[in-house]
Amino acid sequence: MKLLSYASAVLTLGPKLTKDKFMQGAGRMRQLGCNQTLWIVSFDDVAQSILQTSGQRGVAGVGAVDVLNWVMDNTKTEAIRGLLEWAGNWIHFRKTQLNADKELVDENWSLETLYQDELRADKIGQVIESKAHSDYKDAADELVTKICRRGFVYGLDDEVCVTTHTDECERELQVEEEVQQEREVQVMKCAPASEKAWQYREILRAQAVEDVSGVVQVLDMTRFIRQWIYPKEMASLDWDNAQVFGTENFFATIAARRGLDRMNEYLRVIDVVLIFKNGQVLLVSECEADHILELMWGAPTSCSFSFVNLPFACESVDRVGGRTKLRAAHLALGSDLGRKLPLLPITACQVFNGETMLAKHQQRVVEPAFREFLGPLPQREATLSNFVKSRGNSHKWTRSFLHELCCRMDLDDCK
Repeated sequence: MKLLSYASAVLTLGPKLTKDKFMQGAGRMRQLGCNQTLWIVSFDDVAQSILQTSGQRGVAGVGAVDVLNWVMDNTKTEAIRGLLEWAGNWIHFRKTQLNADKELVDENWSLETLYQDELRADKIGQVIESKAHSDYKDAADELVTKICRRGFVYGLDDEVCVTTHTDECERELQVEEEVQQEREVQVMKCAPASEKAWQYREILRAQAVEDVSGVVQVLDMTRFIRQWIYPKEMASLDWDNAQVFGTENFFATIAARRGLDRMNEYLRVIDVVLIFKNGQVLLVSECEADHILELMWGAPTSCSFSFVNLPFACESVDRVGGRTKLRAAHLALGSDLGRKLPLLPITACQVFNGETMLAKHQQRVVEPAFREFLGPLPQREATLSNFVKSRGNSHKWTRSFLHELCCRMDLDDCK
């Protein structure tokens, strides 16, 4: 089959892809580098494997060379894994050539024989040589010597776990399909921050977020993200139009930040939002929300903002639709609840929480708001994938509403 000179192809990377399979797919493109193009795609687990091999911090920095290095690393791993099997089969073949009576092997499958001896780490070449010496104690054989020599050449310095008995358990360890790697990450020990009390009653007089700044420190979301959140590209989201702010108590979750360059693991989950009449949204901590709620129970309409629970606000959008009012959110308090629920800041809060899945009816309603909020961000899929993972929701990312929307918007940018 001859492809057009300007043909484009998509190559999907699978787990543990090796050189032979990779070349079988890419080798049909005979004019790569001229007018033909090759798009390389993968699922999240493969992308994370490539990042681990290449040492890159984000998918955006991965290039074709990193993918090729990952493929060759997989090829080397598979070749080494089969080296012990290959050597054992050749040694047994040579043994049966010299003595046909050795063709049948007596195997002992008792658990004591297979597992009672202690495992020890040894180089592959040494394991092959030890196996050869145990079978050819009396005389050296030229073919077996070549097998041992190749074991040292191709085994390099890789080590395997073996036992002192027969090679059956050894072989079982080598052909195991799944190899689990544990990476111990030492998490910095941090003490929870003590919240700073302030005159909560003063917020009832506030007409905007700026009026609160006199009694408690207020930070805008863009400034906080640039200083404490990874990836830094998250600050490129449309936080300015969303008008999302937070109190010092909301952002300060740990006592000491010395030595920290990011706080993704210590971020608070947004629960309560205060929506002012001018569209500004203030995020407060759970403790602050309790004090403000107590004040509003006494005088629910003596303020210029609405007290809204974020999950209830999202539920009201799914239940009512795009024209939902603030009063449609369960347990909403405050003044002017007949206003329309602002979708852009609600969407921004969902992204900050690392939420990726939305109810089916809600998706259609909020997609324009999501597109507006994600619009300024380049390479949305890579950036949000890393952020969602840091929020502990990586298992909810693949093929979620947010994932598919990011991919569609990234693809639209390429047109």
